[in-house]
This record gives sequence, structure tokens and C-alpha cells, in this order.
Amino acid sequence: MKKVVPVNNARYSLNPVLSTLIIAFLSVMVLSVGGCVTAGKNFDISRAAAIQKGVTTKNEILTMFGKPYSKSQSSVGETWMYQYMEMRPHLSDVFALVGIYHANQSLQMMFITFQGDIVQDYNITEQGK
Repeated sequence: MKKVVPVNNARYSLNPVLSTLIIAFLSVMVLSVGGCVTAGKNFDISRAAAIQKGVTTKNEILTMFGKPYSKSQSSVGETWMYQYMEMRPHLSDVFALVGIYHANQSLQMMFITFQGDIVQDYNITEQGK
């Protein structure tokens, strides 16, 4: 017969199966509340269809997309980068307890190169949408 020990006594222990279930339940709760991780600034990449090389200006780009995530200067000209990344954990992936973790991830990147004040070129990368 198992001895019953009062809760205020530090010598009690939980059943190993029960403690594993509690840890799994708490992990699922943390993942569901922890939700989404983002980086960069969300922007409407569909507006890129309006960009015309040799015609569109920096001010028009600012109006369409707002301030860029970063700017760089090279011998080709000035390049603006717009970036947005989002990661959402799967609630069904409770395998995080054993080191396996999976998340939905989406990435949008756009590089716009200017010569002077006019768009010279632009590149778009989109993954996971």
C-alpha cells in the first residue's frame, strides 16, 4: 500500500506518466499562446506590379511601401530592401519535447536599386505563402 504524504511535505512525488502528460499539456499551451514570431515590416508585395524600371521614383516607392527595412550604397547605385518574415508554430507538433520542432514560415523580400532618384531594377523573393 502506498503511503499518502501531505502536500506541505516536500517528500511527495508524481507518477512519471502523469508528469510527462502535464509537461506535454503545458508545452502545447505555451506554443498556442506564444503564437507568432515576426521580423521586418509587413508590406503589400502585390504593389510591386506598379513599379516601372526607368520611370518610378523614390518618392513613389515610399508612398507604395513606406520606409525600407534597410538601405545600402554600391557602385551600381542605392539599394533599398523591404523584408518581412513570419513563423507560426503548429499546435499539432508536440514533438518539441523530443527536440523536433516545425513551424509555418513565410518570407517576403524585395530589393529595389535606384540610379539617382529613379528605379533601375528590382527583385522579389517570396517563400512559404
